[in-house]
Amino acid sequence: MKIEEDWKPRDVLRFLGLLFTILLGFVTIIGSSGGDWDYSPYPLWVETDVVVSDIDLDGRNDVLTLSMLSTSMSDREGHIGIYRQTDQGGFSAPSTYIFGEYPWQLVVSDIDGDMLPDLLVTDVDLDSVQLLLQDPYSNGQFLPPRRIASGITSYEIAVADFNNDAAPDVAISDCQIGSGGVVLLYQDSEDRGVFLPAVDFTVPGSSSCDLAAGDLDGDGLNDLLAWIYFAPSGYTPNGALAIILQQQDGTFGQVTTLAPQTGLNVGHLSIADYNGDGANDLFVFFTPFGADYIAKLTVVLQDPGTGTFASPVDTSLAGIRGIDDAVVADLNGDDLPDFAVVGTIFDSDGWNPKIRSRINVFLQSGGGAFSLAGVWEAPISVTRVASGDIDGDGLNDLIVLTDENRFLVMIQSHSMPGTFNLI
Repeated sequence: MKIEEDWKPRDVLRFLGLLFTILLGFVTIIGSSGGDWDYSPYPLWVETDVVVSDIDLDGRNDVLTLSMLSTSMSDREGHIGIYRQTDQGGFSAPSTYIFGEYPWQLVVSDIDGDMLPDLLVTDVDLDSVQLLLQDPYSNGQFLPPRRIASGITSYEIAVADFNNDAAPDVAISDCQIGSGGVVLLYQDSEDRGVFLPAVDFTVPGSSSCDLAAGDLDGDGLNDLLAWIYFAPSGYTPNGALAIILQQQDGTFGQVTTLAPQTGLNVGHLSIADYNGDGANDLFVFFTPFGADYIAKLTVVLQDPGTGTFASPVDTSLAGIRGIDDAVVADLNGDDLPDFAVVGTIFDSDGWNPKIRSRINVFLQSGGGAFSLAGVWEAPISVTRVASGDIDGDGLNDLIVLTDENRFLVMIQSHSMPGTFNLI
């Protein structure tokens, strides 16, 4: 495939996701039919996000899934599935919300200040961000979606108070080559749920495609961490991390770039305290652009005394199979963040293709690095991963998104933290 210059960096990933799902169905049909080539890929599911959150505030975490369903080349629709936990580890049939065309990211946050979690969804086909407020008269149910931003090619958003007025705002990645940046939607603190006109914030490079929010200089204000793309070398991407600090007056200061990379895309971006020193550090899961590059986990440690960042520490994922997505969470009960990396792999023997997935858990090994602590296999496709305490034992479990907007739960062992049981 030739990637035209006006393709956005994440457009390539979106295309590859569609292609991967078509091939997934193709090899399944061919493998089961002994070589019959009469095949249609539809209906076609592309799973894009999974989130763990107590939506109905009953004290048990629920699971939310996000996918695109296509029934033809021209028909696409977004699906949110809300699986409410009814008892320890048991879930109800999903409440399904269908809207949009190609949803990519789902964020849970109380936007309107009624103490109930709401939903924000990016749609990369409609260049929009949608808000679904929770119905105050029916816990766990949501009102029809309302578009709060349009004309912005956004894959990722970050929700936090970005002007120190105690109301959550929305930062939107604008992933348009040549004109990208960050778009800020400040909420009207006097009329919660209403957003003021968008404010554009220019970043170096040609686009911004990934965002995370957190305090990056110890002043108690929410800052932004972004991944920005520079002009590619031919078709090979170049990019860097960008730190954007919130000022005391609620504006954002100059952009500081660090950890430049070539031939890599960002699969996950997080802010967390790696070593428990009280200063937030930067976590990145890099995926390779092609066979000449190797996926890796990267941590950039902050010096709590100076607010400066050290050189990146890389953990190579060479030889690791299943690298579609990652999550940062404490995965062994020591209150320090680790990595889980998941993805689907293919093994074939003539006309007998095998489709399975691998869940790789990496625990801290010190100094910003990680070591592989365990590998689990699932007999079906797994594309996305989230973490949260499902069984109420205080340990984070793993939730992986599978085909047709469904999920599997991996419960962390209470007697052997850092190991997981697939249920």
